[in-house]
Amino acid sequence: MKRRLAHPPQKPKRRTPTAWRGAVRKYAVSIGELIWAANRSQASFADLFSVLVDPNKLDAGLAIWFSMQTDKAQLTALKALLKVRATSASRIYRSTQWAISAAEKLAEIRNDAAHMATSPAIGRNGTTLAPNPIGNTATRLQRRDGKDFLKLFSQAKGDYVQLQQYAHDIFCNLAYPEESYPLPLRPKLNSVVVQQRKRQ
Repeated sequence: MKRRLAHPPQKPKRRTPTAWRGAVRKYAVSIGELIWAANRSQASFADLFSVLVDPNKLDAGLAIWFSMQTDKAQLTALKALLKVRATSASRIYRSTQWAISAAEKLAEIRNDAAHMATSPAIGRNGTTLAPNPIGNTATRLQRRDGKDFLKLFSQAKGDYVQLQQYAHDIFCNLAYPEESYPLPLRPKLNSVVVQQRKRQ
């Protein structure tokens, strides 16, 4: 006699379980806004790199920029280029160096948002998402487990929005010298601390 399975096989469902949907939507919006802002900020760094390569042929700089496959490699190249295009005592150098340092620190938060595996957790406030202890590295769990990472992601999104405008203003100062475009004041970031040598 053929034995019946207590739990017959089922085809996996495509929809998010109903009990999780609210938490997943909230989490997805938070991540989506953060990554949108990060990508927009990186585009302003591309402009900045291009004007440092050749202010009269921005497409040449962009061609080099897009030949690098990661955001980290692009920022590393920008740092190297900055050293031969500006003196370390100049405000252009200090402003751009600070912006790169900010982007490098924010990248850790962006990467955690993009790659962190989560599991539903049911508590007094309903269903939320928490870092999955199996699907994440020990260092990521140490950074994010038990913390309000949605608040952190929101702060980082705002920091990226500020950083994008900051990098864009530096670009305009270099690209349009005849217009006396002012260098920007440094923003106060909420999610990371970036060393400032001098107040600007």
